[in-house]
Amino acid sequence: MSSKNVKQSSLVSIVLPVFNSKTFHHGLESILNQTYTQLEIIVIDDGSEIPISRSNTDPRIKWIRHDHQGLSYTLNQGIHHASGTYIARMDADDVSDINRIAHQVLYLETHHEIDIVATQVEELSHVSEGLKHYIHWQNLLISSEDIYLNRFVDAPLVHPTVMMRATSIVKYGTYYNNVPEDFELWLRWMDAGARFAKVPAPLLNWNDHPHRLTRTHPNYDRDKFFQIKAKYFMSWLKRTIKSSTPLWICGTGSKVYNRVKFLREQGLKIGGYIDVKPTRSNRTIISYEELDPDKHPMILSYVSDRIGSKRIHKFLKNKGFVEGVNFYMMA
Repeated sequence: MSSKNVKQSSLVSIVLPVFNSKTFHHGLESILNQTYTQLEIIVIDDGSEIPISRSNTDPRIKWIRHDHQGLSYTLNQGIHHASGTYIARMDADDVSDINRIAHQVLYLETHHEIDIVATQVEELSHVSEGLKHYIHWQNLLISSEDIYLNRFVDAPLVHPTVMMRATSIVKYGTYYNNVPEDFELWLRWMDAGARFAKVPAPLLNWNDHPHRLTRTHPNYDRDKFFQIKAKYFMSWLKRTIKSSTPLWICGTGSKVYNRVKFLREQGLKIGGYIDVKPTRSNRTIISYEELDPDKHPMILSYVSDRIGSKRIHKFLKNKGFVEGVNFYMMA
């Protein structure tokens, strides 16, 4: 169904936080020029050193400024001031396709079971090979099922692409502080039963740069992500199997052991580790060839090497393990 068929009846609130951005007007203009026009655009200046210009007089814009509090607080303030049926995210450094909001409204109005719909993205500026891989990976996650199965690998949605139902925010809660606020919210909502999906079209130019918060703020330290993964994996395990089920970990080495400690902190039992060439160690380490779904009831792969991770995924499925039932990819 074409986005041209969407009825312009539901108000959409766009939450656009700004902090020391010199280019936020590009992102703002891309929202003002949307083919879907029933918008309120909440621009929140999170205590920029030089207050942002309010020269644009479009009546759909709400200008808000507060002392610097950080992104989670600012997003929650935007949600507090929003009055739309749907609430969409936008970042100051990005540019939305002219039809982005229309596509997402149409999706939510024709898929009532979905709580959050994102879109695919295109990178606007030069990015590293690692980030290119992440963009390609998350762009492939379209269905609710694929997003759910891959939720522990990495953030399955790019935050500034999302649109949420206001009723779902009331049901599942807003952003938490002192954590990677988007990833924590995705896992918390999915843990509580929320369903996510993605419009299969690149409707946001994602301008990643070295000064973006995800690259500079301690809230986005990699350990924080693995702490959150452990917390919500434990919740899933307790709910679906038993929290006492021994976990077998694909991967060895200091990086893997450091990440597994967060599982131990949740009270989870580690049965042992799995490696290509088991060596003598004070840890229990077995070969992949020894794996058996009956003897090893839950496998978690912490191997972050892309080629190695794909091989492990294929190997486990060929061995009779079922993703989302008795194995998960965690990196």
